[in-house]
Amino acid sequence: MSNEPTPPPAETFAFDEWARERFDRWEQSLVLEEAGRRMSDPSSSQDERAMAAVWGAPAGVASVPEMETIAEDHSVDPVLRSRVRAVLASSIVGSDGEKAAVLVQLSLSEADDASVHIRTRLSLYFAAVDVLVRVGRLEDALDVLKRAAAAAKADESAPEWALVAIDAEQLVIAARTGMDREQVARMADQIARVARQLDDTPSTVDVVLKASDVLMGLGAVKAAEAHYEAVAEGAADNPAARAPRYQALLGMAEARLRLEGPDAAIEAQREAIAAVEPLGDTPMLGWARRGLAVQILATDRYSDAADEFARSADVYDRIGLGIDAAALRLEQSAALIQDDDAPGARAVADAVAAAAEDMEEEKRLALELRVHQVYAQLAVYDGELEVAAEHWLEVADRATSTGQSPLEAELNAAQLFAAAGDIDEATAQFGRAELSAADVADPAKATARVMRTHAETLRQVGRSDEAAELARVASNLARASGDEAQAIYLSVIAADSLHGAGESEAALQLYRENLRAAEDAEMPSLLGAVHAAHAKLLRDLGRDDEAAAEEAKAAALGVAPGAPSA
Repeated sequence: MSNEPTPPPAETFAFDEWARERFDRWEQSLVLEEAGRRMSDPSSSQDERAMAAVWGAPAGVASVPEMETIAEDHSVDPVLRSRVRAVLASSIVGSDGEKAAVLVQLSLSEADDASVHIRTRLSLYFAAVDVLVRVGRLEDALDVLKRAAAAAKADESAPEWALVAIDAEQLVIAARTGMDREQVARMADQIARVARQLDDTPSTVDVVLKASDVLMGLGAVKAAEAHYEAVAEGAADNPAARAPRYQALLGMAEARLRLEGPDAAIEAQREAIAAVEPLGDTPMLGWARRGLAVQILATDRYSDAADEFARSADVYDRIGLGIDAAALRLEQSAALIQDDDAPGARAVADAVAAAAEDMEEEKRLALELRVHQVYAQLAVYDGELEVAAEHWLEVADRATSTGQSPLEAELNAAQLFAAAGDIDEATAQFGRAELSAADVADPAKATARVMRTHAETLRQVGRSDEAAELARVASNLARASGDEAQAIYLSVIAADSLHGAGESEAALQLYRENLRAAEDAEMPSLLGAVHAAHAKLLRDLGRDDEAAAEEAKAAALGVAPGAPSA
């Protein structure tokens, strides 16, 4: 680490250059420390405080009100004011996207000024792009990136990573706008490869990670894993690069989870924990421990998963994020239920429920929603199905109060009431679910799903004629919403229900229609599943030769005998 002295506080723009050099040499901690000192020093000028707010942004050295004051202070250097506006916009975009977008637009006049240092201009451009993408103004973001590229090409002092960083930002937008996935993946891989050949700086590593994230999102998991691994290995001996190493290791864990399963992911997840443990209790550590718990849970090691959820919750508790800790303790409770430790699970859930009573209403409602989900699981474990259904109704009520759809909770309640033998109440809840389905993004598809679940439930309780009619209606709705696979599946339910109601000839006719529909839809796996279900019906009717022929057709399409999947 360099022992270069810190510039005197009065040398505001000398500090800017010093901070930039330190940043490129992975000495961000020194920059953040000096920025914090300048921000808290009562003798600092407004320009000094502005510069401190900019460079100390990753550590939040300036509050939103402090940045707002600086941004409105006309005595502050105009370029510095724009830089503070950009930092302020990034801080508030989650809560006030419209204001954030206005702030970055105001900052772009300085970004377009060729007399301003190119690194400052690039920082303003990138801040604007980040905000504009987050508020959904993708075309505006692309326009800003074009301006950034023109500025970088025209300035000989532009850093070597400038154009590849701009390409990476364009790539993120391309991945969101329906551009050909294979083409975007090839571009992402190439950008990551180019960035890896440049000098090892935080900026180039960020480009590699950004391109890797795009690859993951596009399903190019193997390529993403290779780039994540390169970043992780490159940062292994650099204590100042803990954050990007952590991010890369989390990416590796996710890639290995998809490629090989949870056992393969766990090692990388543990390495991510080890990367940030020396920093003490941080949100990064809590998040990594949560991820490890989820992966362990996927290996059916429920007790170990519960312990890891508890460790993650402890981290969040110690850093004052009680709501996150409480949510994790409920995950711990759910894992304990799976471990057959109902008393332990109930004790944890009860403790969270008690703590929720002292929280502000918005947080309390969200937490109580999850508490009732866990209580519903406990009730099912105890065989108290109607009690479980009532808890799901509590979830539905809180979902509505917190702006979420109650649909899933109402469906769960309906099925539990049916399983408990209360068909009338189940029917009432299916009715509620249909009303809720009308308010989601694709009402026809959601309504078809509700009807499908209702039809399956009716068939299970012996009301096959009603199930057949409902499944037919649901099939038509699914087809109207463009979900042909769901429509065919629902029509299979209708056919089986007709058979259950004693109308076997009608059922066979409907199966013939379903087979034609599956052939026309060119869905081999679904066609095989319909052949297999048709075979089952034929065997029930004693028509074994025809059933064997249908089973052979199903097998040729890779489907074993049995009902089709949704």
